[in-house]
Amino acid sequence: MPVGLGPDAGRPRRPAAAPGAAARVNGQPVPEKAVQRALERIPPDKRDAARREILDYLIDTALLDQYVLQLPQYAVGPKDVDAKEEEVKGELKKGVRTCPRCSCR
Repeated sequence: MPVGLGPDAGRPRRPAAAPGAAARVNGQPVPEKAVQRALERIPPDKRDAARREILDYLIDTALLDQYVLQLPQYAVGPKDVDAKEEEVKGELKKGVRTCPRCSCR
């Protein structure tokens, strides 16, 4: 059979995952390390089935993250990032270490 006339002829080729990535979601790699970390808690005889579920979960999470980040209310410009960076640097110089998520100091 001539090259390019097989059953996959005309279908767009899916690019391979980046090195060290288990998959790619719109160009964003899903790290193989994340999959392996999750598999550590799974009994060895159940890892094959669990791998697919873990990868599905990580892909779904990446898709949700990408969707939320493109929403206008979550858009952050470079000026906002620079201002927050300066604010944090100032607090660190003063010794302020209060975490916004808990009451640690």
